[in-house]
Amino acid sequence: MTIFVSIASYRDKVCSSTLSSLYAEAENPFRVFVGICQQNNHSQDMDCVYGVDNGTPHFAQWVLSNVRILRIPYEQAQGPTFARYYCSLLYQKEDFFLQIDSHSLFVKNWDTKLVGMIEELKTKYHIPKPVLSHYCDVYENYSSEPNQHMVTTMTSFGMDDNKMIYFLGAEYLPTLSHPRRGAFISGQMFFCAGSFLEELPFDPFLPDLFFGEEILLTLRFYTNGWDIFTPHQNIIYHAYTREKEPKYWSDKAVEMSDSVYKVKYMLGMLPPGSFDPSRFQSKEVRDSISVYGMGKHRPVDDYWRWIEWNPLNPPLNFSSHRLPPSILDENLNTTLPSLSLPKELQELIEQQKQQQQQQPKQQQQQQQIQPLLSSEMAEEEKSKKYLLDDFRNFVVLFLGIILLLIICIYLYPH
Repeated sequence: MTIFVSIASYRDKVCSSTLSSLYAEAENPFRVFVGICQQNNHSQDMDCVYGVDNGTPHFAQWVLSNVRILRIPYEQAQGPTFARYYCSLLYQKEDFFLQIDSHSLFVKNWDTKLVGMIEELKTKYHIPKPVLSHYCDVYENYSSEPNQHMVTTMTSFGMDDNKMIYFLGAEYLPTLSHPRRGAFISGQMFFCAGSFLEELPFDPFLPDLFFGEEILLTLRFYTNGWDIFTPHQNIIYHAYTREKEPKYWSDKAVEMSDSVYKVKYMLGMLPPGSFDPSRFQSKEVRDSISVYGMGKHRPVDDYWRWIEWNPLNPPLNFSSHRLPPSILDENLNTTLPSLSLPKELQELIEQQKQQQQQQPKQQQQQQQIQPLLSSEMAEEEKSKKYLLDDFRNFVVLFLGIILLLIICIYLYPH
């Protein structure tokens, strides 16, 4: 099994540490391939590849053969969605796809652990299209072999000044025997089959978008039939805040109005009939909606009902919304949720239900018919028994007569 790791890096001095940790802690590093979109000030910033730890055996070989890097001047950066799109262009049909940020550390055997979770969800729990995602634990808690009693879990979201949804931090929740059901995709970590790119390729027409990236990705996964889970082990640790490090939005003026309006429209957050294509300043952003839109497996509205939220009527003085217990506390060993299914599958399930409802009637009819059949069979068996007895008596009588004749001939010869 091969894994492609997507790393979007903006002037990140610890990108090389991320790359070093990724290969040093992998159980099968030769099967791990990396695609980096590096956006550096080349006169000031360390190149991600040149700063790697060469002390790891065969590390230089893996970097040369398995790492693909696209170097873009930082002045041309257009936000995280832009960089992640370019990372995806470096993907070469690997079996699995892992997206991370460039300031991450990995636990021992992270690759086989993630693959094992996906395979368990597919084989044991019959989840055909699982995706693992969460906000990872903090750098300060990092250990190559950590205790796994608590896992950081995404549970809530808020809204920014543009009324755009963004996910709040993670909570520490006790681990389950399986990955926990989730409802949010994190940009800093998600893992799934690489084939997802055929259904929902990354959208390069979301200039400067930051808040809105993750909820849009969440709905695109959901509407294409993917089920989201939180890993039941901490696999990656993430550096948050990085106050003194260069930030994309600090190096340039950002203009995200087109992207925000596009995302709101795609998520069903605009009042019905209010969408106005003329509001877009960019024709490319407007026209891209039909190319990088939602899936057809589940409706967008079903997602909002599932998480018990109305995007068109948020509460007054809204601060946050938490996922319902029906999602967070679900035990896969007892039941699976009834999420929205395609129309064809719903019709098939309905037919099966009707057949099950007819079975008791058929069984009752069989019970009524059974005594009649039993009586007829009994009479038939009785008739057979009488015929057999008559035949047996005839044979005995015939043999007796023959024996008597033989005796008479013997005793009274001529």
